[in-house]
Amino acid sequence: MSLMKINPLTGDFDIGERTLGPSLIETDFLRSELGQVAKEVRRSGSRRYYEAWRRVRSDLEIGFTLRFFPDGPLERISAKFVKTGTRGSAWSKKIENEIKRFHYNWLRDQLGNPPYQFRWGKAFSILGPHWYSANIIIDYARGTLR
Repeated sequence: MSLMKINPLTGDFDIGERTLGPSLIETDFLRSELGQVAKEVRRSGSRRYYEAWRRVRSDLEIGFTLRFFPDGPLERISAKFVKTGTRGSAWSKKIENEIKRFHYNWLRDQLGNPPYQFRWGKAFSILGPHWYSANIIIDYARGTLR
């Protein structure tokens, strides 16, 4: 059983015992265990962003940035998967290729073959070597299930 999975029917993102998804409301998130340790990292207009890190395996951490609709449900998850001990490492083509391969394989294992467009929204990978950033995005904003 995977410690991290996306339900292709609902868009729910399970991390161990925690479930994040399009029905999660900001106030409920803030009362949760994860919400208690998350830091509000910024606001954009009336949207709020929260960040938290969790070790999901002995060799892997996941950092999340969650964006909520104003006084409403989760709009987007930006998940950064990081091998233990590599956070803050210098960017290289080798690291970039490893991340691309990991993202591609993980998304394909979870959701099948691309494109990853569903009634609940979409999922995709973003790599930004100029910002030393690589994330899997789960975007509920464009879904039709709301």
